[in-house]
Amino acid sequence: MQFLNIANNETVHQRFLIVYGQVPGIKGNKDRIVVRHPYFPPLTFPAVNGYFKTLVELESGDNGLKFEYLQGDTVVCQGELTVKMEPYTDKPPLILAILVGSDSKGTFDAPPDACGPGINDLDAAVRKFRCCAYLWQAFISEHMHRQGFGRRTIRLEEEYEPDTMARDNERRMTAKVHILKSRRTVAEIQDKERAQQWKPPPGYKRHTEETQHGLANEALDDYGVFKGSHHVACLTLDSHWDPKEKTILGHAALGGG
Repeated sequence: MQFLNIANNETVHQRFLIVYGQVPGIKGNKDRIVVRHPYFPPLTFPAVNGYFKTLVELESGDNGLKFEYLQGDTVVCQGELTVKMEPYTDKPPLILAILVGSDSKGTFDAPPDACGPGINDLDAAVRKFRCCAYLWQAFISEHMHRQGFGRRTIRLEEEYEPDTMARDNERRMTAKVHILKSRRTVAEIQDKERAQQWKPPPGYKRHTEETQHGLANEALDDYGVFKGSHHVACLTLDSHWDPKEKTILGHAALGGG
């Protein structure tokens, strides 16, 4: 078994790591690769013709990973890889926050068959946002490495709490997600004039010059926890696609201070 993007005993700085490789001479389009870690549940990924790509979970220190390539229920090849994980402690973290309207129902838009408690509620949004941030972290590290900049990536603010990234729900260090209760109603958040993508028609008289970005800054100031300069990724729970306006309301995809 060959690992194509990382060497044994290499050091990384993020909790989840992309590992891809191959088992030469293998043919099959319904194969699987299983990754085993001493402290986390096993993870299974599809494999095709001997090629595989996985996302492996790491803890601080040395991580002894075992890989099993399966065709059906038969293990046709095994491999081992040790990865050293040294989390950043001297870099300012990226803070995750979810903006919620003052009268929000605490749910986000979803198809009718994907609604309900734990599916499209605030708890689900926290879990999904946390997962998204760890994917960012892994993706940035991989592409920094490909371009010759080493395993550089972002640091996430983390705290010790029940972990939603693994199926065991054990308490461990995991990304913290702050909930920002806005002073603004859902209607105000979804006002088309505040949406980044909405373009007023000729002759339209605007009623406000506020932006979604400004509402997020306002909620962060009201939250009162962050003093001075911070790096924050803010997700709006009450964003909504308006088919008539063909615009995402309550949405902005930009950076600023």
